[in-house]
Parts: sequence; C-alpha cells; structure tokens
Amino acid sequence: MRYWDTSTLLVWALLGASHASADDYSHTTTAFRQWYPVMSPRLTAILQNDCSLEYQQYLTGEVGRNETQIIAKYFQNNPDFFFDEPCKSCYMMPTVSCLLGNLMESEKSNMAAAGVALGLLPTILAQAGPSPMEMGLLALRRPVLGFILSAASPALNPFRAFDYRNPAKVLRWRPGDVVALKWQPTMAVAIGLAELIVGSAALANVMMVVVDLTARCIFIVSMQTTYLAILWVSIAFVLHVGGAACVYLRVNIKTSESQVPATGLLRLNKWIAHESTPCANHGAVIFSPKPDTYWFTVLSWFVSTTTIVYITFGTLIFSGAQFICFQDAVIIVARLLFSVIFCRAILLYELSGLWAAADFDETFLEGLDS
Repeated sequence: MRYWDTSTLLVWALLGASHASADDYSHTTTAFRQWYPVMSPRLTAILQNDCSLEYQQYLTGEVGRNETQIIAKYFQNNPDFFFDEPCKSCYMMPTVSCLLGNLMESEKSNMAAAGVALGLLPTILAQAGPSPMEMGLLALRRPVLGFILSAASPALNPFRAFDYRNPAKVLRWRPGDVVALKWQPTMAVAIGLAELIVGSAALANVMMVVVDLTARCIFIVSMQTTYLAILWVSIAFVLHVGGAACVYLRVNIKTSESQVPATGLLRLNKWIAHESTPCANHGAVIFSPKPDTYWFTVLSWFVSTTTIVYITFGTLIFSGAQFICFQDAVIIVARLLFSVIFCRAILLYELSGLWAAADFDETFLEGLDS
C-alpha cells in the first residue's frame, strides 16, 4: 500500500470514529445558540422569523414528514445500523437547510470564502510551526515550557520518517539566527518566567479560538459532532508528545556537572532553577546517540504519517465550516498564527542557547556541513 493510501485511510477512519462516537450520545441542543459577530444579527433574525419551527423541532427532538423520509432512507441504505433514535445529524438538517435557504447568494459566497481561508489554516500553521525534533529537544531540557508550547502550537511541520537521527543539524547556528546570550541570574529568571507567561497566553488564545469555533460554527462534514475543533488541537499535542518521545529514544543528553544532588529537595530546586531560566544558562551539555530500537522505528513512522493525516483532517473539517463570514475567519487565522509564531520564536531562542552550550558525539558531527 502506498504512503498516501495509508494517510487517506487514517483520515477517513478518524472522521468515522468521530461520527460513530457522536451517535453514541443522546440528542444535544447546543447548536444555533451563538454566532460570530458579523453574521450574528442576520442569522438570529432568520432563526426567529423564518426557521422557528425547524429550530423548535431540533430542540424537542421531533422531525417533520420530509425529515422522516430522510431518516427512513438512511436506515435503508445502512441496514447494519440500529439505533434507538434516528441519526443525530437528521435533527440538525432542517434547521441548517432553512438557514442556508434564507441567506442571500452574496452571504453564501462570503461563507464559501471563509471556508477557503479556514481550510488553508492547517497548511499555513504547518509552515510556521515547529518540527517534532525541535520541540523534543527543548523538552529534554525544559519539559514544562515544552509542554506549554506544544499545547499552544496546533501545528507541526511535516517531516520524513526517521528524521530524528541528528540533533546537530537542528541546533546548529546559521547566519541570521538569533544569538542566545548567557544572562545574569536575575535577568535569566525574568526571561525564563516571561517565556512561560507568553507561552501560557498563547495557549489561552488557542483555547479561546477553539471553544468559539465549537460553539459558533457547524462543521458540515459531521454536523452532530460538537468537538471536532477541540479534537484537532488535541491531536497536535499528542503528536508533539510523540515527537518528544522519539527524540528521547534516539538522543542521550548529559550535563557537564560532575555531581547529582543527593536529596529529593535539592533535585527539585535544581529542576525549578532549570525550568525558570533559558537553556543558555544551564551549562554545557553533551549529545550522544542511542542505538535504534523497534520502538523508535514504529513511533517515528507513526508520528510522521499521522502529521500528514492531521493536516488533511484539519483541512477537511475547517473547509466545511458554516455560518461564519470571511472577516471573522481572517481574525481566527491571524490569532492562531500569532500564537504559533510567538511559540516558535521562544523555541528558536531556546534552541539557540542549547546550541551555544552543546557538544556533540562525533557520530552526530559527521556530514554536518553537507
């Protein structure tokens, strides 16, 4: 089976799993309550004046004669599905159809443009986002900051499988890169805490955007599934964690400190000191390779393949977002892009400091200039 065939099957499996899990729950009535600002007055008026009957049927779980025919056809075409209730999307179809039917063609065109902008969002973020190797190297030295930046960066730069072999190629300084300085202790703590604060603010921004998308939009690929945007962000975090695990399985890191604190309290103090200061202030570190294992091979392939699936999955769900105009979509893209850019800026600064203090095994230095 070719590579793209595997990715395609995984995408459809992910969509099918989200659809099936949604059908396992009782009928919910959380949709159609909030809208994005530009279209809110128009949609609210249509819902109250022209689609009140369909909306009440949605709230009560009742369906009209036409929708009953849709449900009968659904079961006829899917004889292996037996639910106590009709398909959950059938409750929403009348209201969605009524809203779309009462919008002007210019408004529908605006929504289509918003779908294009949101559909391009996963690809745009992937180009600006970090690679799993970069995030994994940071997690080796500052795991809390790496955790925050991973959660605040719903983006992964696509990469080839097994590209975790040489951290020297990721860390090496290039002309134009940021030069990390070794700061005085007080300034180092201030910078370290500022990075944690900025990363946390970026995470809060991402969560606000995702919660708004969940509450204010309907994703046409699976109308009854209310958590697709949250699922998309969660997958990114899981992939970042998987990438960090690959780095851990492949790269061994040692500090130049000769003694390890004996007591747990001293170890905790040392960990807090490292977590609250930039990597440039941590002292020299030595990178050496670990032998390849089956775990590394399987996990590296899984993360690289699932990254493609993740981008494709995001494109599918966001391109089908309904009841959002182009102006609001641009704001969403900008907010998520700013979060990713700020997180990547912090990441690159930390990796620059890690490079300044790093020494590498000869195996990693072979072919570095190629």
